[in-house]
Amino acid sequence: MKNVFKPFCVIALVAIIGFSFAALSLTGCGGGDNNSGDPNPVMRTITFDANGGTIEGVPTKTVKVEYGKTVKAPADPVNSPKKFWGWFDGTTEGEYGNRFNPATPIIWDTTVFARWGDTAPPESFDLTFDANGGTYIDGKKTEIIQVYKDETAYPPSPTRDDGYMVTGWNSQRDGNGTAFDEDDPVTAALTVYAQWKKPEEMPDKDRWNVWRDSSSIATLEDYSIDDEGLCTVTVSGEPESNNHEDGWFAWKIVANYRYAGIAGKMYEYTFEAWTESGVRDLHGQYYQNHYDEVYISDGRWITTTPEIYTIRGQALPKSGVLELQFQLADQLGTVHIKMLGIKEYNVNDPEYPDSERLGDYWYYETYGKITITGYEGSENNITIPAQINEKPVTRIGDHAFEGCKITSVTIPNSVTSIEEKAFYYCTSLTSITIPNSVTRIGNDAFSDCYSLTSVTIGNGVTSIRDGAFFDCRNLTSITLPNSVTFIDFRAFEGCGLTNITIPDSVTMIEGGAFSYCKRLTTITVDAGNTAYTAENGILYNKNKTVLHTYPAGITTASFTIPDSVTRIRYMAFKGCDRLTSLTIPNSVTRIEWDAFFGCGLTSVTFQGKINPDNFSSNVSGEPSNGEHYIGDLRDKYLAGGIGRYTRPNNSIKTWTKH
Repeated sequence: MKNVFKPFCVIALVAIIGFSFAALSLTGCGGGDNNSGDPNPVMRTITFDANGGTIEGVPTKTVKVEYGKTVKAPADPVNSPKKFWGWFDGTTEGEYGNRFNPATPIIWDTTVFARWGDTAPPESFDLTFDANGGTYIDGKKTEIIQVYKDETAYPPSPTRDDGYMVTGWNSQRDGNGTAFDEDDPVTAALTVYAQWKKPEEMPDKDRWNVWRDSSSIATLEDYSIDDEGLCTVTVSGEPESNNHEDGWFAWKIVANYRYAGIAGKMYEYTFEAWTESGVRDLHGQYYQNHYDEVYISDGRWITTTPEIYTIRGQALPKSGVLELQFQLADQLGTVHIKMLGIKEYNVNDPEYPDSERLGDYWYYETYGKITITGYEGSENNITIPAQINEKPVTRIGDHAFEGCKITSVTIPNSVTSIEEKAFYYCTSLTSITIPNSVTRIGNDAFSDCYSLTSVTIGNGVTSIRDGAFFDCRNLTSITLPNSVTFIDFRAFEGCGLTNITIPDSVTMIEGGAFSYCKRLTTITVDAGNTAYTAENGILYNKNKTVLHTYPAGITTASFTIPDSVTRIRYMAFKGCDRLTSLTIPNSVTRIEWDAFFGCGLTSVTFQGKINPDNFSSNVSGEPSNGEHYIGDLRDKYLAGGIGRYTRPNNSIKTWTKH
């Protein structure tokens, strides 16, 4: 058996289980008291899939367990005449990873599968991984994996707080024994010891680590790292959505670059990057202790031309950071990345510590290009300079004009990127013209610009990021140029838009892009668009199998989803408080998170069965500030099945089946 998965304790295996029965829930146990005393602990779900058999009469059992706690396996499943070989990471297609260890803390939502054989299981051996000066997440010094004879095992991931990283495993503590190869079959009980080095002691090509999570719908087609440290990755198949209830799916294929970051320090990362064809938004995040991933900032929009980019991170969390992670699963094609430098910068100024001032503007220079980082002038109508010290101004940096009392701004044609919260909470800003030179509008770039009524977007913009125009409540219309390919999560949430036209060029729209637009009654899609279509003002994917966005301004009280739809996209009905009655046909097999958040629903009819793993447990979000939400509808449906469910009004949590 070839082991193709990351270890159970490190990577979540998210599986779609092909059964229509409700799963039976268990209680997490083991590892001491499962209740930490935290009134709102982070909970994880582990699903035991009988993989063709049954566990006490049902195909799956689920356990809710507090983050970092352990859980006992349920009773052995049965699948006569087959023999049960144990619980394993893997898939229902017969690909298995490591064997489930009930002593391993649960870090992610995870599915493990029953493994079956025609005969009794073969002899097994304990493979002991000694951290050799490091520790595992539960503080233990060793991790034991049971391996059947002549099979393989993927090593776990210990960590140290002093910047050293695991470079391999050896049969002797000092590294003078036999190197352990994860592809070699295990034939006897064995103890191997972690071998450690500091990243700066390693050749640049050895500091890269490229991998794909087993649950990714995208495919890691190919990758290579040359002797100079140039990392080349090709992604094919179907791209992952960036947003999900459990985090960012873009990490499902990643290129990690190892370095030794110190907790509390701030670092600047410089790299050269380009694509083989087209453009892509390249994102980075911290990869901490092999368990916690921390999003750094907006990405960098890269093209076929090799260019040098710089990103700056906030203070490193907890015990420091082991790797800079580039997220690659969200876009297809080939990308080249070469790290040029990682340096600490001054923590006294948490934004741009080495900025200089010229007149009213703060700025810094990197590789001959200027980033505007702040404004301290008193003018209401400003014109950003095209050059500073004869160097082109190419970026408006994070928070550069945040909270400024400006009413209008002219951006020069030298600028290519407007970064995160560049004009956030400029509540007096009424108009903005974005020149053709700009290719991306960053996260929350114009968020909470309440007075903004006029926006002209140049025909160079390809990406409108998360919350770019969030809560621009007086922005009633906007024209998207035919250069835009990507509209992110919450890009126009809460805007005053009455209608919007999606141009031919758009290939991806994240869920919630137009949620809570209370005046929005119609979404139109250009006929030439190959990814999306609209019917009666409602946004679908091109073949109408995914209901993407139901505009919150539609006043009709009831709606029947077309029977071509198989999936309700996350946040599809968010903020639709006028919608009171919904019919979901038997074609629908998946309902994603926050699908009905803020809805006015009092009657929902289910005409088919939906697997519990495909019906998000966070389908309606959490109530806050009197927000409408969906209450116990999911639980009642999973228990009661097909039928009509009602509640007296949209402030009541409890639903009743009729």
